[in-house]
Amino acid sequence: MTFGQKLRELRIMNNIKQYELAKILYCSKTSLSKMELDKTKPSNSILIDIANLFNVSIGYLLDNKMTYKEYKTLTSPMLMELLADTEAIDLLKNPEVVEAFQIFKSLDDVDKLAVIHLIEFKLYQSKNK
Repeated sequence: MTFGQKLRELRIMNNIKQYELAKILYCSKTSLSKMELDKTKPSNSILIDIANLFNVSIGYLLDNKMTYKEYKTLTSPMLMELLADTEAIDLLKNPEVVEAFQIFKSLDDVDKLAVIHLIEFKLYQSKNK
């Protein structure tokens, strides 16, 4: 599925009309329509807002191969895989990582989600250079 198809599917699944979503994202209905038709790409800030609004990752939105059902199925096993990864556990022992995590814990839920989506976006960018 393309970004536009996913955006349209998420909007419809959440019973949001196109003009309503455009208002939420502070863009025109025409701009939103073009995004849904894959005629234009969203700005980074709109991409983050879409991910936050629908509680999905930026990686999911930009991955043309993954469906929503596949995304939801992968979320839990990915966490279990991380917990079994000894390198990830070792990384958590790094004082700088611990400090960053302490700061992260103090953020409200919206800011935490924004940080997570930003990291996913940067990882996506580095994979697709």
